[in-house]
Amino acid sequence: MGAQLLTWVDYTCFFVITSFTCMIGLYFGVYIRPKTTNEYLFGGKHMKWLLICLSLAAGGLSANTIIGHTTEMYLHGTQLILICVSIVLGDMINYNLFFPVFSKLQVRNVYQYLEMRFSKYLKNLVVFIGVLKGVFNLSLALYSPSLIFSQASGMNSHVIAVIMMLVCVFYTSLGGVKAVVWADTLQLTITFSTLFAAVIMGTISIGGADILLKRASDGQRLPIVDVNPDPTLRMSFWTIIFGYTITWCTLTCTSPSEVQRYLSVPTSALKRLFITHSLTFTAIKVTCMVLALVIYGKYFDCDPISTGEVKKSDQILAYFITDVTSHIPGFNGIFVAAMFGSSLSISSTALNTLSGIIYFEVTHWFVPKRYLKSGSELIFMKIFVVVLGIISLGMMYALENVGTIFETFHSVKGISTGAVFGIFVLGLFIPFANVKGAFCGCIVSFVLMSVIIVHSQIYIRNGLKKYVPKPLHTFGCNNTIPKNVTTSLFTAPINTSTVDEQPLWLFKISFQYYDLIATIISVIVGSVISWLTKREDDPLVNPEHLSPIVRMFYKPLCDDDAQPQESKPLNETEQNQSTSLH
Repeated sequence: MGAQLLTWVDYTCFFVITSFTCMIGLYFGVYIRPKTTNEYLFGGKHMKWLLICLSLAAGGLSANTIIGHTTEMYLHGTQLILICVSIVLGDMINYNLFFPVFSKLQVRNVYQYLEMRFSKYLKNLVVFIGVLKGVFNLSLALYSPSLIFSQASGMNSHVIAVIMMLVCVFYTSLGGVKAVVWADTLQLTITFSTLFAAVIMGTISIGGADILLKRASDGQRLPIVDVNPDPTLRMSFWTIIFGYTITWCTLTCTSPSEVQRYLSVPTSALKRLFITHSLTFTAIKVTCMVLALVIYGKYFDCDPISTGEVKKSDQILAYFITDVTSHIPGFNGIFVAAMFGSSLSISSTALNTLSGIIYFEVTHWFVPKRYLKSGSELIFMKIFVVVLGIISLGMMYALENVGTIFETFHSVKGISTGAVFGIFVLGLFIPFANVKGAFCGCIVSFVLMSVIIVHSQIYIRNGLKKYVPKPLHTFGCNNTIPKNVTTSLFTAPINTSTVDEQPLWLFKISFQYYDLIATIISVIVGSVISWLTKREDDPLVNPEHLSPIVRMFYKPLCDDDAQPQESKPLNETEQNQSTSLH
């Protein structure tokens, strides 16, 4: 049994769908051309809430999510579906505790808050970390669909990534956020329709939903909730409810692209946006779960990863699609275009956001002030879009020898995101927090998480730390391979020189706790240092810089006439940049 490669009909479908995406960028870039940075980054702050919600959902239904979550549930069971609870909790936290502050201040990007609350030097540190993380996310967004396209077409994944970035840079640089949002809406519609059709055809090929559920149950794939509190377990009730809830907060509450999109919507529509946001992302996770069950039901007795027909576990979805839809001309091309486009959605959003951040927060470091005059903003931003695209292509090559997309995303993200999120928590919820504490908390968290995650990856490479998948069988294959796939699959060979070495439990901890641990370290260290270094003549915190719940219970600590703590007047360049937004 082997997956069929794309035909000329598939390539035609792929070309037509991708052309529509480019036409959207061309339309908004030529006929409705953004004239100011406010229009380029925020769409004039009058975007329709439903469009923004669909755009956010398109980012959530990216190839990273579809491939990562589907592969994770195929290999390790559907207990991951509990993240739907984390999504609802995270969105409630964002709506009530985080976003009201950013909305009140009308920040041009989320990092501007750190300058208001602490200092521009701390903001610059976080901007540097944020840009690096953004480029990594871009690289991962390119890598995911390249795997699918390569599996389905046999084409080199490097060539595919270059084509993707060219398309993405084209319509992002031309049309700004409006082009991104409308392209996202188109891609979401195509992706959801394609996945739904694949689920239906896969279920029919198995013999019906009852057979599917029986196979999933026999293979231990149904969501059996593990309440074991052991923090080294890859997946449990606690890793998801506590770990992933904080992860979701880092992805939404203080994410530059998310906050930018929320600020594009009128205040009166925010409640509807947040409610719909939770519902759509829950639907996305459920879709991934159903898809994983269908794939397992299809290959329950002949796993193509174990037989070697699929070279990398993250390619199992592409193999399944090409297998069950090979009799429908053009469907494989539509599916590849959907994955291609869904990654374009998240890539274009990241490019649009990063270009604005770099212009307003970084450009004045190396560009003379005389060149940062009014009217030059859009030119610089479009140049940055191109440069970021080229850099992300280079970083993509480093991802070829890592683990699954799901693991890689959480591992790399855990080094920086939790530390930065902790700074925002300090600013919003700890009135006595100062710049010294925030800086020390971020650095200590960053260093400790780097040690934990790097050591963890070393142990994985040496075979001393293993994530054993659920049972995978080959007894139904024509040529059954004599191999115990449940213990040897997806683990590196054990280095005999280190076989007696036992990893410290801290290095075996679940990657889903990384953001939680990093945030706790950042907040605790930051609070202690702030308390030890505070002085009686320290300025009081501006109450607008604190979360609503903190203003409610700690009002005596605030002063309505207080100035922003440790903030300084914007310099002339920054004043001009801020004015250009309005």
